[in-house]
Amino acid sequence: MIEGMVGRDQELAAVGEFLDGLHARPGVLLVEGEPGIGKTTVWLAGRDRAQQLGHRVLSCRPIQTETPLAFVALSDLLEPILDETLPHLPAPQAGALEVAMLRAEAGARRPDRRTVSAAVLGAIRGLAAAGPVLLAVDDVQWLDRASAGVLEFVIHRLAEEPVGVLATSRTGEVTPLDLDRILPPGQLRRLAVGPLSVGSLQPILRRQLGVTFSRPILLRIHQASGGNPLFVLEIARAIQARGGLRRAQPLPLPDALTDAMGARLATLGARVRRRLLVVALLAQPTLGLLDEVFADPDRVRLDLEAAQRAGVIRLAGDRILFTHPLLAAAAVAAATPGQRRRLHGRLAGASADPEERARHLALATIRPDMRVAALLDAGAVAARARGAPDVAAELSEEALRLTPARGEAEAARRRLDAADHHFAAGESQRARELLEAVAAASPSRSDRAEALLRLGILHYHADDHAAAVGLLERARHEAAGNPVMRSEIEQQLSWAVSVAGDIPRGAEHARLALGLAERRQDAGALSRALAMVAILDFFLGRGLDTQAMERSLALEEWTEPLPVEWRPSYLHGYLLKQTSQLPAARAVLEDVRSRLEAQGDETALPFLLSTLSQLECWAGNLELAADHAEAGDTLAVQTGQGLTRAFLLSSRAQVDALRGDTDKARSLAAEGLAIAERGGVYPAIQFNTSVLAFVDLSLGDHAAVHARLGPLADRLAGVGMAEPGIVRFVPDEIEALVALGELEEATSILGVFEARATALQRAWSLATAARCRGLIESAGGAIPTAASSLEAALWHHRHVGEPFELARTLLVAGQVYRRNRQKRAAKQALDRALGLFQGLGVPLWAARARAELARVGIRPSAPLGLTATEERVARLVAEGKSNREVAAELFLSRRTVEDNLSRVYRKLGVRSRTQLARSFASGGGPR
Repeated sequence: MIEGMVGRDQELAAVGEFLDGLHARPGVLLVEGEPGIGKTTVWLAGRDRAQQLGHRVLSCRPIQTETPLAFVALSDLLEPILDETLPHLPAPQAGALEVAMLRAEAGARRPDRRTVSAAVLGAIRGLAAAGPVLLAVDDVQWLDRASAGVLEFVIHRLAEEPVGVLATSRTGEVTPLDLDRILPPGQLRRLAVGPLSVGSLQPILRRQLGVTFSRPILLRIHQASGGNPLFVLEIARAIQARGGLRRAQPLPLPDALTDAMGARLATLGARVRRRLLVVALLAQPTLGLLDEVFADPDRVRLDLEAAQRAGVIRLAGDRILFTHPLLAAAAVAAATPGQRRRLHGRLAGASADPEERARHLALATIRPDMRVAALLDAGAVAARARGAPDVAAELSEEALRLTPARGEAEAARRRLDAADHHFAAGESQRARELLEAVAAASPSRSDRAEALLRLGILHYHADDHAAAVGLLERARHEAAGNPVMRSEIEQQLSWAVSVAGDIPRGAEHARLALGLAERRQDAGALSRALAMVAILDFFLGRGLDTQAMERSLALEEWTEPLPVEWRPSYLHGYLLKQTSQLPAARAVLEDVRSRLEAQGDETALPFLLSTLSQLECWAGNLELAADHAEAGDTLAVQTGQGLTRAFLLSSRAQVDALRGDTDKARSLAAEGLAIAERGGVYPAIQFNTSVLAFVDLSLGDHAAVHARLGPLADRLAGVGMAEPGIVRFVPDEIEALVALGELEEATSILGVFEARATALQRAWSLATAARCRGLIESAGGAIPTAASSLEAALWHHRHVGEPFELARTLLVAGQVYRRNRQKRAAKQALDRALGLFQGLGVPLWAARARAELARVGIRPSAPLGLTATEERVARLVAEGKSNREVAAELFLSRRTVEDNLSRVYRKLGVRSRTQLARSFASGGGPR
C-alpha cells in the first residue's frame, strides 16, 4: 500500500480480492472515476500489492501526447521481460516483436499487427506458466492505437491462464479495448472510485500541505470539492494563500478551478447565470422557490433547461442540483458582494424556514439590527436542536455582529452561545477567543463564571489540565451565591482534578456537586452528580454502587449538550467494560455513540471512540479497535482536542503493538505520552507508558519493562487509584520482575493487587493475579503449586472474555506443565495458546508459543508442519474460497489470512491456489 494512503479501504479490499483470485479467476478489473478522484493511487497500491503477492507485474502509464506514437505503451509494458521471453518465441514472432519494440530494423518486409500480437500473447503465456501475471495500465484511454489493438487481441485469447488486467479509465468514457464485447460474462469487473469521506481529508492535508482545518471548514471543502482529492488540495492551498477562512466568507477557489468552472458558466446567458446564483445561495433550491423569487415560471423553466443542457445542473423532481459542487461555488464567486446581499434580501422574503430566513436576512444586513439579531438567535436554537452546531455557530456569530453597541448583556450572551456552538462543531480556537472576551470584559459575575467554566472544559479537552483546574477554581469564586452554577462547576472540578491525578479530592468535589443538586432537585444535575460519585468511588476501590447508577440512569436527560464523560450512560458503559462485561458495555456505548451522532455532537465522539477501541482490543477485535482509534484521532485533530488525542494514540499504539509493528507502536505511544505529560493527564500517562512497556515485554526486554512500570506503580499511591481493573499494567510489571529474578518485589506487588481483586471479585484481576502467582511459584521451584494456580487462572478466564489474556495464561500454563513433565497437557495448552495468538494476528506472541511447543518435544499433528490455523486456512482456500470468505468463516482479519496463506505456500512449496488445491486433492490433506 502507498504510504499514508487513507480513505480507500473498500477500493483496496476490492483490488486485493481481485489479485488474490488470479490463480483461479483471471479477468479484468477496470478502476473508474472522474479526473483527480484518486484512480491512479488505487492502481499504484494494486500494482504494489501484486508484487508483494509474488505476481509478475508488467505496467505502463501512457499519456495523451504519446497517443500518435505506435507501440509506445507496449514497449513500456514489455521492456522488462523481452530478454527473458524472446528466445522462447518462434523466430517470425520474435523478429516482429523486436522490430515493433525498435530493437531491430524492419527490413524488406514489415511485420504485420497479427504477428506482433501473437508474439505478445506467447510471451505472456510463457510467464503465466510459472505463476500469476498482472498487466497494469494506468489511463487506458491514452493507449496508442497499435498498443491498444495488441492488448485487445491478447486479452480476448487469455481464458485459462492466471493473467489479470488492472486498468484505470475515466468515468463516462466508452469501455476501453472493447472489453465488454471480447470478455465472457463475469470476467470484466468495474470498480468505481468515489469521493473521499470528510474524515479522510485531514490526514491528506496534513501530509501534503502541513495544514489542519477545523471540522466546519473541512465540511465546506468537502462539499465544494465533491470529495475529489485534487480539488481538495487546490481549495486548501487557496485558503492558505488567503490566510484563513471565516465561516461567513465564500470559499475561495484557485485560479485554475475558477477559470475552468467559470468557462462553463460563461457559455450561458446573463439571465441564466442570475438564476444559477440564486440556486447556489439557497440551502435547498427548488423550482417552487425560484418561482417565488422571480415570479416568471415559464421563463425560469426555459433558463433552467438551458443550464441542464449545458451539463451545469440537473433536476430531481422539484429539486435543482448542480452537477458538481464547484459550479455552485463558481457562481457565487462570480457575483459582487452587493449582488449577493440584494439576492439574500429577496430570498429571506421567499423562505418559509425560520432558520434559513434568518440566515438570508443576516447576509443581507450590514448595520446593527436588534430585530434581525433576535431572529438569528431563534434560528441558532433551531439549528442546534436539529444537530447542526456549525450552522448554529454561524447564526450566533451573525447575531453578535448585528448587536448594537449599547447591548452589552446581549453581546455577552451571544458570545457564550456562539462559543458553545463552535466547541460542539469543532472550532475550539474560535470558542476560546469568544470565552476569553467575556471572562475579561463582562460586567456580570454570572457571565464571567460561565465563561471561565467553559474555558476550563475547553482546556482540559485541548491542552492543559492544570490550567483547566485553575480556570474552574476562578469560576467557582465568581459563582459564589449561585447554586445552579456552583453545582455544574463542582461537577467539572471533580473530573478535572481526578484526571490530573488526585482522585480523593475529585471525589470531594463530586459529593459537593451531589449535595447542591439534591437541594435543588434538578433532575439533570442530580443524574450527572450521582454517576460521577459512583465512578470516583469505583476508582477509589469502594466497589460499584449499582443503586446510584440505576438512579442516575433513570434521571438522565439527553436534551442538552454535555461532555461525554459527564453522560451517565457513558459512565455506565465504562463501568461495565472495566468489570469484564464486554458485550453489555459494547451495547451501551454504541447506543451512546448513536445518540451523539444523531445530535451532531462530534466533539464528544473522540473520547468515546477511545473507550470503544480499548474495549474491542480486549475483546480481540483488533481491526475494529484500530478503526475506532483512527476515526477518533482524526476527529480529535479536527476538533482541536489535543489532550483527548493522548488517549487515542495509546489505543492506536496498543493495536500496533499486538500486531507486531513495534516501531509504529513506540512512535504513537511516545507521541501520546508527550501530550499527556505536557497536559498533566495521569490516565493517558498510564496508558501510553503501559503500551511502551508492553512492547518491551513482547520483545523480551524485561529490564526496560521494569524501568517504565516501576515508577508508574509508585505513583499509584499518590493518585488514589485502588480499583485493580484500572491498573492493568501491574501483571506486566510482575512478569518482568519474575524474569529479572526479583521475586520478593514481585510478591509484594502481587499481594496488594490480589487482595483487592479478591475483595472486589473482579474477574480479569483474579485471572491475571492467579497467572502471576503461578509465575512466581514456578520461578521459586514450587511447580505443582504453580500448576494449581494456573488452573485457577484458567477458571477465572471463563468470566472474562478477553482472548489475548487467556492465551497469555495458556502460554504460562504450558511452560509450567512442561517443567512438571506433563508433556501432553503442556502441548494442549500451548496448541490452544498458539491458535488464539494466530487467530488474533499477534505474531510476536505466536512466535513465543511456537518456541515453547518446540521445547515440549512432541511432533506437531498438523501435516508438514502447518499450524492448526494454517491448515484451516489452506483447506478453505483449496475449496475455492476467497481470502475475504475465509476471514469471515474463521473470524480472522484478512491480513491474518494473507499472512497464514503466505506461510502455507512456503511450507508446502506451492506458488498458486491451483497448486494448493491439487495438494489437497487426494487424501484430504497436503501431499
